[in-house]
Amino acid sequence: MTDQLFARNRKLSIRSRYFEALSAFQGELRPDAPPTVVLHAIGQTAATVLESETVAVFSIPPGAFYAEVALVERSGNLLQTSLVEASSSEVVSTPIPVIQGPPPIEGPVLTVGESMEWLIQSFSPRLKGPNRYWICLQVEGVCIGGVVWGADPGEAHRLSSQVQELTALAGGWGLALRTCQIRDESRALSEQLADANRRLQSAQNELVRSKMLTTVAEMAAGAAHEMNNPLAVISGRSQLLASTLSDPRQREHAQLIYEKSQALSDLITELMHFARPQTPRPEPVGVQALYELAVKQAKEHTEIADRQIDLQFADLPEAQVDPQQVGSALSAIVENAIQATDPVNGRISLSASFDAPESTARARRHGQWCRNGPAHPPTRV
Repeated sequence: MTDQLFARNRKLSIRSRYFEALSAFQGELRPDAPPTVVLHAIGQTAATVLESETVAVFSIPPGAFYAEVALVERSGNLLQTSLVEASSSEVVSTPIPVIQGPPPIEGPVLTVGESMEWLIQSFSPRLKGPNRYWICLQVEGVCIGGVVWGADPGEAHRLSSQVQELTALAGGWGLALRTCQIRDESRALSEQLADANRRLQSAQNELVRSKMLTTVAEMAAGAAHEMNNPLAVISGRSQLLASTLSDPRQREHAQLIYEKSQALSDLITELMHFARPQTPRPEPVGVQALYELAVKQAKEHTEIADRQIDLQFADLPEAQVDPQQVGSALSAIVENAIQATDPVNGRISLSASFDAPESTARARRHGQWCRNGPAHPPTRV
């Protein structure tokens, strides 16, 4: 009878220890606890009930190719957290067996085999004891993590009298860990959904822009069709009129009519090119020739007054670009520089050099917009 009372008392003491450990575990967790906090709480509780100085707790979400690991001391200190990546999907799916049916006599305590070496090799040296044991944390027949610790041979037999308690506690650990995993999965899905919504919004904006460009293109095409014929008449008649007039002033007026009609025709052409961009046709072109053409076009569109434009070019190889499109862009930059500089004392410097390592031409624009004021920053083209 004394032996029976002693055994019952010991059993009650073990259950009390497990109950206190489970209460402490639940007390440390909050509803939105991140994985590190959950692993830390599991490790601290496991170290207490297993009477081990150090334990490692890992989490492997279903379908993942990595494990999140936390190394915890019995005192509660978190020694290490890390992510361990598996080398292949087979490594993740095969080393962690699924425990089905009632627990074996030895309980849920399993011996770590070679198939789990990829997981424990980073923290195994910090565990006590010559052998490695682990408890699989599973939910609905799927192993989602585990607790690993070191001990002497016969650890499973030592804990065989605590099978029910260990199984119940492991179930609680598994539920808490799976809840955390589901919360992380939901957060990841929410971020993916938000990103998909952003992409959808961007696609919708691009679709609206495309429709607007299509509308502009149709309007431009209609305007070009309706306006080109009258412009052709105005241009031809003004040239004919200029050739028949003897009065220089009247001839100048007729020539002005011709030039303005041509400018309006060019404007319609630019509108068509904006609505229906042409495919670039790259060809070898000299960089200096591009700049000289850009300066010439900019001077035709802008009153340059007394601005001084300096061109400085080193030995440059030919660039493989569309001369018309790149020339128009450079012309716009030069025109902007002309408009931004002082009409009397403005000075513009254009230079280009060749970057051999990157095989690129670097162009710089420098404009002094007032006599003693600051200069415009260089523009890289």
